[in-house]
Amino acid sequence: MKRHIIQLKLDNEISRTWHQLASGVVVSMMDIPKIFAECRNAVLVAGLSVEDAVKNAIVKYEKRAGQKMICINEKELSEKLKNTPDQAFFDLILTAAAIERLNLKACNEGNVEDNAYDIYLNVLNDLMKAGQIPPVKVQHDPRGPAVKLYFPDKSYNTAGGEEEGYGILFEESDK
Repeated sequence: MKRHIIQLKLDNEISRTWHQLASGVVVSMMDIPKIFAECRNAVLVAGLSVEDAVKNAIVKYEKRAGQKMICINEKELSEKLKNTPDQAFFDLILTAAAIERLNLKACNEGNVEDNAYDIYLNVLNDLMKAGQIPPVKVQHDPRGPAVKLYFPDKSYNTAGGEEEGYGILFEESDK
């Protein structure tokens, strides 16, 4: 039990540190458990600080993702979702970025598997069911935000007004 509490606290610290150092950095959703395990191991076994462990993970896993998708309205989103746990916010941004990438791939290459979106839609549904994020709408048109949030105050940042919600906006970057 004590070991579980220590791991939970460490995971929360890793999540917070990742959010501070790597917000907007896109990594494969499949790598997230590996990132946390490697960061935990680096801290507990190798004696690195959480910050150094996260920096090492950024370097290792960001290269796999290729071109970065930078969330350009993350600061505003963070403020609007200030009561959302760090890990849920992290999952939301990564999931939205992954859906953006799939939309671009579908548009440019036309060959996205039918079930490619399923894992990401499940993550969003789980976050909504847990009450950690407001309702979302996912669109598959790469010309606009892939994920739009519907806040109780009906705020929006899209051309469609409050009916189209608050989009999570990304831009590609080679930096």
